[in-house]
Amino acid sequence: MKNAIRLILILIPSIIMSTITFSNEKNNSTSKLITSLSINEYKIIAEVADNEKLRTSGLMFRRSIKPNQGMLFIYEYSKFHCMWMKNTQIPLSVAFIDKDHRIINIIKMKPYDETPHCSAHPSKYALEMNSGWFKKNKITPGQKVYGINN
Repeated sequence: MKNAIRLILILIPSIIMSTITFSNEKNNSTSKLITSLSINEYKIIAEVADNEKLRTSGLMFRRSIKPNQGMLFIYEYSKFHCMWMKNTQIPLSVAFIDKDHRIINIIKMKPYDETPHCSAHPSKYALEMNSGWFKKNKITPGQKVYGINN
């Protein structure tokens, strides 16, 4: 009986610590989740940044991204979100997107610029693409982004 109690007392903390470690690893995942989006008839392949670690690193240190490739930032809450270009080598445009998946505003961003670029209204998402991609494809505020599953 004493051995069984000892075993339980040893196992319970181990199970609790394993669960905490697994939860933290999941929330700070660096694995690349990819999703398909579309705006008008334009298809986009987007990496998903849905946790703090991925959102913080974003597209830093990349030398290029493909023409219809981007990164979708998913935030927990709708609020005024801002982006910057710290350690980002490529010029980008960002579209801030509301909870209903409509584009709020689009901003061009220069490489290495640490000036905050913010949503004009509370946003739940942001989509970074190559600089000028939205303008080239005649994508404007008010248009809907399809394929966001959050």
